[in-house]
Amino acid sequence: SGEDEHPAVIVHPIIGMKNPWRYRNKVQVPIGEQEGGLIGGFYAQGSHQIVEMDACLIQHDQGDDAVRSIKEIARSLGIAPYDAVTHQGLLRHVVVKIGFRTGEIMVVLVTNGRTIPRENEWIERIRVEIPGVASICQNVNTSRMSLVFGDETKVLWGQDVIYDYIGEVKFAISARSFYQVNPVQTEVLYGKALEYAGLTGTETVIDAYCGIGTISLFMAQRAGHVYGVEVVPEAIADARANA
Repeated sequence: SGEDEHPAVIVHPIIGMKNPWRYRNKVQVPIGEQEGGLIGGFYAQGSHQIVEMDACLIQHDQGDDAVRSIKEIARSLGIAPYDAVTHQGLLRHVVVKIGFRTGEIMVVLVTNGRTIPRENEWIERIRVEIPGVASICQNVNTSRMSLVFGDETKVLWGQDVIYDYIGEVKFAISARSFYQVNPVQTEVLYGKALEYAGLTGTETVIDAYCGIGTISLFMAQRAGHVYGVEVVPEAIADARANA
């Protein structure tokens, strides 16, 4: 029987969130066109059809507010939404990142081309209408593929990164780098991993797919050496800065 062939697996109690709402620090919204107007929201299940969305209960309130503002600004400035079928239009995605502990906000406009019409006006309105914005970036993605980001990112205004903390460790977060989207539970998870690792200060730890080095730096508190492995150059640059 299955019980005889496999050793028993111990499943410990789940450590859940006390308040599992509005925890997500990253909002990533595809942009498209519906009945001649710009929309942004979620993809319908099993498709690339965009369903308009202005609020999501697992996303931080500031993220929802920022995306709503950016969509309204784009509409008022006549910015053309991207059409994946014809490969026409400019605005493909809006990405908003939030530092929970610092309050800093990064806005990333993913565009199908390098030129943004009325760019200075757009930047000024984002600065005025989104409290806490510390960085406005443009990512250029002219590919027909469905990947969100292209290879080229430039800062339109402000900082090239925003900052946040997990525990007492400070992290720099850039436009394309991966950072855990639930910072509250990330701190719980990493603390438990550090406890289970039982490090004594002599071990060598490999953090595969390390992103910006969040696990690496947690383990570095007690390990002898930590090596992070990652394929995204911007994430490695952030990891080096965080170290």
